[in-house]
Amino acid sequence: MQNGKINLAKIIHPLDLEKVSETIKTSLDKGVNYHLEYRIFTKNNQEKWIGERGKGIFDSDDSLLAIEGIVTDISDRKTMEKQLSQARDKYLTVLENALEGIFQTTIYGYYLSVNKALAKIYGYDRPSDLIKRLNNNHNGLYVESGQKQKLIDLLKSQDIITNFESQVYNQDRNIIWISENARAVKDIDGDFLYYEGMVEDITNYKKAQEKLYYQAFYDQLTNLPNRQLFTQHLHRSLNKLKTDSTSHYQFSVLFLDCDRFKAVNDSLGHNIGDSLLVAIGERLKSCVGEKDILARLGGDEFTILCNDVENVKDVIQMVENIKTAFQECFMINEYQIFSAVSIGIFFSSSLDSDEYKKLTEAKILQYADNALYKAKSKKRGYYQIFQGDMHNEALANLQLENEIRQGLKEEEFLLYYQPIINLNNKKIKGFESLIRWNHPQKGLTSPYYFINLAEKTGLIIPISYWVLEEGCRQLKQWHDQINNNNNLFSGKLPTLNINLSSQEFSSENFLSELDRIIAQTQVAPEYLRLEITENSSIFQHEFILEILQEIVARKIQLWVDDFGTGYSNLSYLHKLPIHGLKIDCYFVKEIEINFTKAKMIKGILSLAKDLDLEVVIEGIETEKQLEIIQQMGGEFAQGYLFSQPVANTKAFDLLR
Repeated sequence: MQNGKINLAKIIHPLDLEKVSETIKTSLDKGVNYHLEYRIFTKNNQEKWIGERGKGIFDSDDSLLAIEGIVTDISDRKTMEKQLSQARDKYLTVLENALEGIFQTTIYGYYLSVNKALAKIYGYDRPSDLIKRLNNNHNGLYVESGQKQKLIDLLKSQDIITNFESQVYNQDRNIIWISENARAVKDIDGDFLYYEGMVEDITNYKKAQEKLYYQAFYDQLTNLPNRQLFTQHLHRSLNKLKTDSTSHYQFSVLFLDCDRFKAVNDSLGHNIGDSLLVAIGERLKSCVGEKDILARLGGDEFTILCNDVENVKDVIQMVENIKTAFQECFMINEYQIFSAVSIGIFFSSSLDSDEYKKLTEAKILQYADNALYKAKSKKRGYYQIFQGDMHNEALANLQLENEIRQGLKEEEFLLYYQPIINLNNKKIKGFESLIRWNHPQKGLTSPYYFINLAEKTGLIIPISYWVLEEGCRQLKQWHDQINNNNNLFSGKLPTLNINLSSQEFSSENFLSELDRIIAQTQVAPEYLRLEITENSSIFQHEFILEILQEIVARKIQLWVDDFGTGYSNLSYLHKLPIHGLKIDCYFVKEIEINFTKAKMIKGILSLAKDLDLEVVIEGIETEKQLEIIQQMGGEFAQGYLFSQPVANTKAFDLLR
């Protein structure tokens, strides 16, 4: 400043000087106000943004006397605008390069923007084409009418939603599955601005899920519901019977067994036997109603759940229709085969309300099976209704239960160990512990003799804790022996797979018992693999994740046993901290001739690889089976080809 005057040329940023001069000059020439935003340098040579509003002051001859105006420091606003611009540019870059579909919509679902990835998901080359289609044909996207409105309503009530799955039409009118995550975007005052979200194409995931669901809940031979699915339906019927006493709801279960099926199988071969089972299933379908559930439990055993039975005579009429239908022979590969069915019938009305409380799905099937046994003992093609005096088996179970309790007390149980082989180097990776009972009269017996009853009576909990503790103690002993004799052993320390019962897992003190056992045995927990069978009910409970995470936090691995034979719901594989899968021996049996089973194993191996899970294939008994498994890329296996389950001392010798 000199003589009270400011030299604008010295304080205005050089890049803004010409614009400022021109704007002021033009405004003065026209006699109008001007508004400028430009940069200046302060006395301390700091750069600032100012906003200037001004006008010229003229005399009566229109000669310029002065310029008056207001100057405001707008540096903070300009800094904020720059940051917002950078953030917007960054957002647009992310939007355009993201692999996931991204969108923005108004509160009414009108699309404001979509990115290239979303356009690609729906089969469009340009985002503008997709926006045009979505906004012009609002209700034509979702296969299920009202699905879009459902999404909007959820957002209005929750502000954020995740994993909203829908079927939609792409540009070619093909149906695909999508999963949407969306949230409401609001300003600092909480006022709504727009919705934004992401879309993922989950079509392949859904197809795989549906395939595994089918494999889990449907019989692969007859395409009928299997035992797991039938039990779920029966559970719902039983629950309705127990909880809705005012509806007079009743149901019936029919247990069917094909007469002379074994003779057909043995004389004409398994292929004819399988074809006969398929034909039997089809014939039974023609005899049941729409509300009835027909299932194949396994072998030549079928069951029918008759829901909402109004009159017992209706079920008896169905049984008579089945008997009549089976009087006609089956034509299988030019063979005429006659195969009647014997039927055991359970009516829920045969029990009083007090007995309902103790009734379980297993007991219902047991009662129907008891009736079937009586029917077969009389004559073929006969049916028998369950009566209250059919409790011989229950008495036998009571005796067995007492023997199990005595066996635990007298320490009659022991563990055998079956090696798990690394197929890449043919070395033992670890063992699976398998319980045996050294029964004082029957000798060494397998768990098939007592496990089912132990689960029904709750004795499985003390048995399972004993197995866990004994397995940990044995593993610690092996590790100590190996570490003290390094010259006799090579490779890594063996791991141990221990089967975990759902009842043991669900007990309140499971984690404390687990900690006690680990502390007491001093076993290294990172060498433990706890196996949970896939059809275990624990996968249906919401609290499962927290407990599993607690187990994994102790460096213990979690494995799914009998994979492919249970629920096979893919969601638990990515939601739960699972480390590995064990493919049931069912898939390996006849793999040399059953290409469907081979494809199923290959599919599970591919799925496991994508999810970074280890896989052990059980039940390998022949060199040919091993060869096929290795060609598929299987890395770990167990089975009689390598070794039967052996006692602890022999198992240790196998490690040498």
